[in-house]
Amino acid sequence: MRKCPWGDRGLWSDAVVVAALGLGIFATGSAGVAAAADFTAQQVGPVITSAPTTTFLADTAALFTVSATGVPAPTFSVTGSLPDGVDLANGQLVEEPGLGIGSAGTYHFTINATNPYGTASQAFTLIVRSPVAVGVEGTNGEMYVQAPQLPSGWQPMGGQITGPPAVAAAPNPDGTTPVQPFFIATGTNEHLYIRSLTVGWRLLGPVSGSCIGSPAAVITGTPPDGPDSPFTLTVACRGTDNALWENSTTLPASGLPQFTTGWTDLGGVLTAAPAAAPADDNMTFFVRGTTGQIYTRTLTSGYSDTSWSCLGSPAAATTTVSGTAYLAFQGTDHQLWYAYDNATETGSAWIGPAVRGGTLIDGPAVGANGDEPYFLVEGTDQAVWQRSESVGWSSIGGVAEGGVGAANLAG
Repeated sequence: MRKCPWGDRGLWSDAVVVAALGLGIFATGSAGVAAAADFTAQQVGPVITSAPTTTFLADTAALFTVSATGVPAPTFSVTGSLPDGVDLANGQLVEEPGLGIGSAGTYHFTINATNPYGTASQAFTLIVRSPVAVGVEGTNGEMYVQAPQLPSGWQPMGGQITGPPAVAAAPNPDGTTPVQPFFIATGTNEHLYIRSLTVGWRLLGPVSGSCIGSPAAVITGTPPDGPDSPFTLTVACRGTDNALWENSTTLPASGLPQFTTGWTDLGGVLTAAPAAAPADDNMTFFVRGTTGQIYTRTLTSGYSDTSWSCLGSPAAATTTVSGTAYLAFQGTDHQLWYAYDNATETGSAWIGPAVRGGTLIDGPAVGANGDEPYFLVEGTDQAVWQRSESVGWSSIGGVAEGGVGAANLAG
């Protein structure tokens, strides 16, 4: 047998040795195996590993991280259209607050992950939910609700009510998870009832007021600053004597609140349901008088005339970030009007009103997130319509009786 001058190569042929030397991968033992593995590891195509869907709340800030394997690390792109206010940057779907409530809906597009060794594509679904809880009285007297915690569309919530409910939610500044709303409505026996999304109707009493039409309700406070600063629920209504009546209580840690003290008579002669919201650090009530003019009243001061006139009930809300109070109402021309009061900017003076169009039936609802108000109204088709400063009118359907109640759950 002829011996090779290179020594005993076993099963290696001269051609294999030459090829191995030419490629620079000739090695022996475990070190050679590791070198080959390292070389292979530098050639891995992308695989997207994150979920193919996510949900954003409109009018908030949120993000979703797109994950993918691959060496080198892949970059990301989108095929199709993202909603205005959402961008894909550095592997993250980012929602800016400019994604208004009118952007609620379902969006389909494709996410691509690319590196030098290939492209992986994933069909993606982005669901944008409104952060607003909306309640109406249906044509059968039952309450119907839309809320981000519920399935899409109008959901029946039972009861027999005599007007749209007041919707109240605890302040939730910069919140990306919606808080639980409370719905307060007048029953057919003129007493007030309360429920949440998960707990059914019960009397708001045992100390129950008697009310005509819809109440107003607002929750104030800044927990978790400690037990001395709880959330407070304030409710006002038009009494059977047409005066303004008010009551308040601390929210319990769980379950439904209940009034255990008597109601306060704030006087006046109302011709529609009132509204309530903090303005300039004072709980303020807004009512329509016998001439159609809007008056304000606080717990410590009497009635003041705003010189504005409305049809139906006014609505009010205050942002938790800037403290700007908004007042919305149906003008005598049946259009939506609103004014605002920010003590920092306006020196405790109301600015406006400004017209925002539409053709309303009964009173609107108003909410606020950041520094932008949003409005919900019953249109001439009895459907609920919404708009914000940045997004025009759009219908969210339904059949309402007597107006709309609403509250922001993430602001």
